[in-house]
Amino acid sequence: MLALRTDAGESIPVNSGPSFQRCIGDIPGGASRTETVQVTADCGLLASRCIGHTLILRTHVTSREATQEFPDTLISV
Repeated sequence: MLALRTDAGESIPVNSGPSFQRCIGDIPGGASRTETVQVTADCGLLASRCIGHTLILRTHVTSREATQEFPDTLISV
């Protein structure tokens, strides 16, 4: 799941929803996979909700065994 917020704590819609989820299928134990996804942030008219803020992209992956949260990605706007 990917979720996007500003440094002021405002939630920014991602791909027209509050978050973005994507199933990447089965991965054998001990293996890894890199997936590139494109997201569209809805920052409002003329990007007014994002300009002058840092966007924080939060990512976590859930499996049958565990949930892994990754370090936040900071995007200056």
